[in-house]
Amino acid sequence: MPPSFSRHAASSSSNVTPVFQSPIHNICEYLKSKLGAAMTYLANQWDTLVVFLTDGRAALSNNHMENHIRPFAVGRKNWLFSDTVRGADASAMLYTIVATARANQIPVGTYLEWLLKELPKAEAKPRKGKLDLSPFMPWAFRARAAGN
Repeated sequence: MPPSFSRHAASSSSNVTPVFQSPIHNICEYLKSKLGAAMTYLANQWDTLVVFLTDGRAALSNNHMENHIRPFAVGRKNWLFSDTVRGADASAMLYTIVATARANQIPVGTYLEWLLKELPKAEAKPRKGKLDLSPFMPWAFRARAAGN
């Protein structure tokens, strides 16, 4: 979100805030319904709700993050149907590889193709009792691709 938008939102929203906040506190005292409970919750969370007015780094929406975690939430539901622990481990490993490639802005298909070609050629080098996979991480792939 551009900083100018944040400043504009903060300046225009700060004028509305007192007008909106005051009636909420008054209404909460009288409503004993679900609406009253929701209004009480809103009043209790008011300081958190309006943090974007004082901190321009705070986004007005978390849609960006929601879109990033959605595939994981869908995958989590699908993993309930893994027949074995090894199958669930393999699914989790594959998801981790894909998510790491995406986080490093590397085309997933290209990275997976490279991994499937290079991993069989790898020599097992133990590191702290485990196989050292650091030469196959996305940042190593990027460095190799830049060198070629």
